[in-house]
Amino acid sequence: MKNRNEFRTDCEYISNQLYLKMKKQAGSKPEQSGVMVLRKNIAMFYRTRFVRYNLLYDLLLVTGILFSHWDPARVLAFYWIDLCTSVAFYLVYMRWIGHLRNPFKLIVSASVFTGFMLMYLYMIGSLGQHTNQHIGIFEEIDLLLQPAYEISFFVLLSVLSNLSFYKRFYILEKRIHSAEFFLHVHCGVMLLMIPGILFFTTVVFALTLNITISLLIAYLALRNRFDVWKYKKLRAYGIDDLPA
Repeated sequence: MKNRNEFRTDCEYISNQLYLKMKKQAGSKPEQSGVMVLRKNIAMFYRTRFVRYNLLYDLLLVTGILFSHWDPARVLAFYWIDLCTSVAFYLVYMRWIGHLRNPFKLIVSASVFTGFMLMYLYMIGSLGQHTNQHIGIFEEIDLLLQPAYEISFFVLLSVLSNLSFYKRFYILEKRIHSAEFFLHVHCGVMLLMIPGILFFTTVVFALTLNITISLLIAYLALRNRFDVWKYKKLRAYGIDDLPA
C-alpha cells in the first residue's frame, strides 16, 4: 500500500493535470464561443422578417440582371419604388403618432419628400438614356416602370418589409421614447442611399470596368449594410427577440 506521502503526491499530480486541462479548455473557449455567437447573430438577423423581405427583394433584382439582362437604370428604378414606399410609411407613421397632425406640416413634408423622389427619378431616367439614346427621358422613365406585374411584386415585398419594421419600431417607441430619433436618422440615411449607390458604383467601376456588375455590388453592399444597422439598433434596444 502507498504511504501518506505518496498518496499526497498522486493527488497533487492529478490536481495539476486537471488544472492544466481546464486552463487549456478555457484558453480555447473564447474562440469557440465567438464563432457560436457570430453564427447565432447571423441566424437571428435572417430570422427577422423585414430582413427576409429585403433579401427576397434583392434576389429578384439579381435574377432580373442575370436572366432578363436588366440595365443599371432599371435596377435603380426598382429600388426607387422601395424608397417611395418607405417614405410613404414614414409620413403615415409620423401622422399617426401626431407629429404631422397639422395639415400645413403634412403638406410641406410631403412636398419635400416628393421633390426628392422626383429628382431621383429624373436622375435614373437620365442614366437610362445612355442605353436607349433614341427616346426621350420621360419615355425612358415610362419604360423603366413597366410591366405592371413586375412592379406589383416589388411593391408587395416593400410594403411587407416596411410593415414588419414599423411594427417592431412601434413596440420600441412604447418602451423608449427617445427611440424616435433613430427613426429620423433612418429616414435621412434612406434618402441618401441612391446618391451613395451611384457614388460607390463609380468607385467599383474602376476595378470591374462593368457598370452593371459595379452597380450590383454597390447596391447589395450598401443595402445590406443598412439592414444590419437597422437590426443592430433594434437589438440594442432589446427587442430582437420579437417574432415580427
